[in-house]
Amino acid sequence: TLLPSPQRCNQLLADYIPKLAMHKQAALSAEVAVHNSKLMQYPSNVEEYVEFNINLAKIDAELPGLEKRYVEVQEMAEIISQYRIHIESDTLKAFRDLSTAKGQLTVQVSNGKERAESDASHFSRTLEAEIPELHTRVQEEAAKLEAPDFLDTEKMAGEGRQEVLTLLSSIEDNVKKAADDAVRFNKYQDVLKVEATPFEDVENLKQDFGNVAKLWRGIDTWEDLSASWNATPFGIVEVEEIQKKVLEYNKIAVQSQKSMEGNEVPKIWGATVAQFKNTLPVVVALRNKALKPRHWEQITGMIGEELNLEDEELTLGKLLEMGVDQHMETIQEISGKA
Repeated sequence: TLLPSPQRCNQLLADYIPKLAMHKQAALSAEVAVHNSKLMQYPSNVEEYVEFNINLAKIDAELPGLEKRYVEVQEMAEIISQYRIHIESDTLKAFRDLSTAKGQLTVQVSNGKERAESDASHFSRTLEAEIPELHTRVQEEAAKLEAPDFLDTEKMAGEGRQEVLTLLSSIEDNVKKAADDAVRFNKYQDVLKVEATPFEDVENLKQDFGNVAKLWRGIDTWEDLSASWNATPFGIVEVEEIQKKVLEYNKIAVQSQKSMEGNEVPKIWGATVAQFKNTLPVVVALRNKALKPRHWEQITGMIGEELNLEDEELTLGKLLEMGVDQHMETIQEISGKA
């Protein structure tokens, strides 16, 4: 049987307690050091003040838990001292350093809370001076969206369209910055406990930019897509995928016409998209796998040209150039009966 050994137990405790104390001390010291560093430099501007107060509130909420952990470490240090457990001089210094750092943190939190109210008034006035500058920038960008380029139908293709897209990109950067600043200022106002500015002009700018950008970027993407579709051999045309995309861009065109009533650009582009959209039913009819030779004889006789669906040179574009859409109803009727 094993006999109890008080001496052995004491030795184990003498080994274990300093290790546990140092483990807890190291973890707590690291946290306290981080907190002290965040409160060390007092803010000199609104952004620093807001960040400081967010950290201050968080650290203040954590203080009771830190205090509890600090007491635990101190109690272990007292046990080590009371029972004359041997520890290195560096360990003793670490306990003293923790006590100093923790006291410093308590003072910094207290001072920060005392200054918060008076400094809030000062930084609120600073923020109030910055807000008008944002409104001015918003007005400038809104004026850019009224540029004649966005109404010029001659810029819908080629280099002209690229010029418009470049202009849009430059405006987009400023719109994003204005939107980010509005969010940032509202965050500051929340921390400073002052009434939030609505920034409706920023929201209007974002919406107006979004409408113009969606239109012109839609035109640009549509040109690439439609060119690709028209160059695709008719035998491998993915009609369902094309239909989905055409409906997507038709929706953009319709929305653009509603939001920009005095602009001819969305009207012209919308007519192009609608025309393509309206030809798709005949494409679907011609892709009907149930069509027999007798049906193709009727169709080719109607359009006046032979159709070889296996011919890679017979593209969707060439088929539409043949004017098949002019015989849409008849072709659909033939396909429907097949």
